[in-house]
This record gives sequence, structure tokens and C-alpha cells, in this order.
Amino acid sequence: MKILKFKAILLLATGMLVTQSCTQKELNQKELQVQKEWNNLQEQYKEYSKVISQIIMTTKGYVENNSEVLKELIHKRYLAEKVAVNAEVLTAEQIKSFEEAQNAMSQSLEKLLKQAESIEELQKNARFIALEEKIIDLQKEIPELQKAYNKAVMIYQLQREKFPQNLFANLFGYEDKGLFQE
Repeated sequence: MKILKFKAILLLATGMLVTQSCTQKELNQKELQVQKEWNNLQEQYKEYSKVISQIIMTTKGYVENNSEVLKELIHKRYLAEKVAVNAEVLTAEQIKSFEEAQNAMSQSLEKLLKQAESIEELQKNARFIALEEKIIDLQKEIPELQKAYNKAVMIYQLQREKFPQNLFANLFGYEDKGLFQE
């Protein structure tokens, strides 16, 4: 009887260990996919910020340096670059702060581009035209990358919430991830 109990406990412990190992592997894979999508998105935002910086430098010669719109964009770009997001955590609060800073910068950019429309010399500047086209392309790509990130997060969250993964996820610190607003 004692041997039978021992075998049952050993079998149960082995089953739990195998389940935990498989569960942890699946969660790791899903979490790595979230981080990969985040990194892709981060690269686009870095490029976006870089092009905005180039637009600022190009328009400075045409727009008054003391222009409130130009000052606002420079400030919003600074604030957007200052928002820190830990790729291993990606909480809802971090994503929200990041998204708000990026949106504020984009709104300031739109104001500057609107102001630039009235400057005929700037509208003929080949560099400005190329930068404006690059911004438009990036503004189309970023929402697609946000969708890919959100999809990876949703898959991760579903995996994390399934039984028995939810038991191990909580035990081993697999936290919820934040989503972008669509």
C-alpha cells in the first residue's frame, strides 16, 4: 500500500513537472514574440523621431526660430523620447504613457506641417518634400506594427490565462502586458 501511494505521488509530481516545463516554454515563446513585436515598433518610432528631428532642422531656416509651433514640437519630441518603457515588462501604464507622448508629438508635428504649407519656398524644398513623404509612410506603418504588437499580446494573454498555465504564470511572474488603443 505504501509503495502504491509513493508511486502515485511520484507520478503526480512528474506530471506536474512536465506540465510546468511545457507551460513555461510556451509562455516564454509567446512573451518573446511580444518583445519582438515591441522592438519592431520601437525601431519605427525611433525612425519617426529621427525624421521629425530632420524636419525641425529643415524648417528652422524658413520658420521663425521663436515660432511657438516649432518650440512646441521640439519640446514634445524631447518628452516623447524621455518616456521609458521596459521591454520585459510592458505594463498598461507604460504603454499608455508612451502612446500619449507619441500622440502629442504627432499633433505638434501636424501643426508645424500646417504652418509650413503657407511657406512657398519650403514647399519647393526637395529635402522637405522627401521628409514629408517619409513621415507619411511612417505614419501608415506604425499603426500596422501596433496591431502586430497587440495581436502578439493577445495571444500571450490568452496563453497566460488558460489552465494550467495560469497557475504557473502567476507563480513565475508572467504579468499582463499593455495594449495600444486602436
